[in-house]
Amino acid sequence: MEGFGYTVQTGSEDMSGDTLTINDMNFSMDLGKDIDGTVSMSMGSMSLTEQGDGTVAITFPPNFDIAVRADGGNEDMNLVMSVAHSGMVIVASGDDSETAYDFSAPTMTMTMDGIEVEGEKIDVDLNAALTGYSGRYLVVDGAPTQISGDLTTDTMELSIRVKEPREGVDVDFDLAAAALAGTFAMSVPEVFDQENMAANLDAGMAFDFDYSLGAITFNLDGTGDGDSFAANGRVGGAEVAFEMNQDGMGLSELVKDIDIAISGSEIPFPELTLKAAEYGLNFLMPITKSDTPDDFEMGVRLVGIEVTDTLWNMIDPATVLPRDPATLVIDTAGKANWFFNIMNPEEAGMMDGGEIPGELHALTLNDLQVSVAGADLTGNGGFTFDNDDLQTFDGVPRPEGSIDLKLVGANGLLDKLVQMGLIPDDQAMGARMMMGL
Repeated sequence: MEGFGYTVQTGSEDMSGDTLTINDMNFSMDLGKDIDGTVSMSMGSMSLTEQGDGTVAITFPPNFDIAVRADGGNEDMNLVMSVAHSGMVIVASGDDSETAYDFSAPTMTMTMDGIEVEGEKIDVDLNAALTGYSGRYLVVDGAPTQISGDLTTDTMELSIRVKEPREGVDVDFDLAAAALAGTFAMSVPEVFDQENMAANLDAGMAFDFDYSLGAITFNLDGTGDGDSFAANGRVGGAEVAFEMNQDGMGLSELVKDIDIAISGSEIPFPELTLKAAEYGLNFLMPITKSDTPDDFEMGVRLVGIEVTDTLWNMIDPATVLPRDPATLVIDTAGKANWFFNIMNPEEAGMMDGGEIPGELHALTLNDLQVSVAGADLTGNGGFTFDNDDLQTFDGVPRPEGSIDLKLVGANGLLDKLVQMGLIPDDQAMGARMMMGL
């Protein structure tokens, strides 16, 4: 816990038979220089019991509190969250250089009853619950300490109720997800610097998380400033991966079978629906200063997008355009380097001065697909950039390379847009001449 920046305080330590009890356990951490505040956990007592086979059973009280106090400058905030579990047990095995912890809890819940802002309470009820929570993590002593493991839950539920009569705010949100599963690996340095992530990364800090969720459903209903709004939907499943180390930072996510409905007093029709077979996002980028180029990636996937006919009818009441599901796929990669460490707050200030933050050396379009209203655009290719030549293109590194594009169905789409009166015929003629060239 100290490796993550917490201050740890304990009271008495009592040994009785095979059980060691540590009393009055408290963890606290400052929120940082920009926010005057702390987050603290009062855990009560913890018992460690020898089981006669080289393992130790660790048990906690059935509930404990997490308190957050913050002064953001304009207003103070205080809140307390209560964490409870039913029969959670952790079993430690191994030795002091490499210790494994197997854990399980039939249920775990977190609740919050209100937030105090500037001495006044705002009604905020939060309830979160996990069932079938279990997993294992391994701690390998060293500099830095290595922590890795996995966890699963059968279900996850979340509900939030917010009421602020003075502002006319009344919001209800519910979410349920099935079968959360994931793996994780971390390197934790002996000293954690809350103000400078670059220093932590230099000391060996690293993260690698990979999680998946089963079917997800949600419902949002609320009012505010006299307006009402509502949204509900379902997602077939989701996958998320995140990594960060001294070499770079990357994120990828993929959500499948999205079905969302939105309504409200500000929406000009009863309900807007949105469906998609896939939504995906990925990026990878260097985060440290380097004289040599490093890899980066950026991509987005929107496959099988469908919107309600009510929205289509606003622009195409005669059903002239094909309403087939649309697709947008962009997949790029390249080489680049920073002139400074973007995780160092002092060096990151260079970006505010208008200076060029780095160099682009190569950009490759691995895949491009845009399909909508009967037209389909695809392409690939790439460029390299000469950063020593900033004169040919007026401050932009001189590119060399090509991208090949293929457009199918464009003339047919132009004909339909002219028929609908959205594009004048002479402008369509100019577009056809350009495509012919």
